[in-house]
Amino acid sequence: MARRKKEEIIQEQSLTQQEPVLASSQNEVMDILKKREFILGLATVLILLGGALFAYGWNSYQKGIKESKNLLSSQTEQKMEEQKEDHEKTDNDLSQVTKLADTSFALVVIQEGDSYARIARKLCGSEKPVERLLEMNANKTLKAGDILKVDCSE
Repeated sequence: MARRKKEEIIQEQSLTQQEPVLASSQNEVMDILKKREFILGLATVLILLGGALFAYGWNSYQKGIKESKNLLSSQTEQKMEEQKEDHEKTDNDLSQVTKLADTSFALVVIQEGDSYARIARKLCGSEKPVERLLEMNANKTLKAGDILKVDCSE
């Protein structure tokens, strides 16, 4: 029994001696946290980390914009090529010209990019009838899908 008491007393003494050590290290940590240098260092690390994240995000954003522009420009180029091909087909295909039986003029459906001079060249073989075309159509501004009267007779 005496031996047990002695062991308990020794254990209590060792525990009481360790507590001040723990309390002492907690105080040191608190003192370090309160120091101005620690706060400045921590702020610097946080600012650098935030800057790095911002730069990464900005680069990703710029890359996305560049990819979008490239995609848009390639789609635009492709669409322009398709329109050019369609226009070349319609330039050579005069099936859209309707000759009216009882008149001396034809009706033409205007395509994107048409002009009076271009229509005169294609249908009449020269630009001479441009003045007559303007008069016949009341100097109307050409828009795709409009119908234009064309008279090539002189």
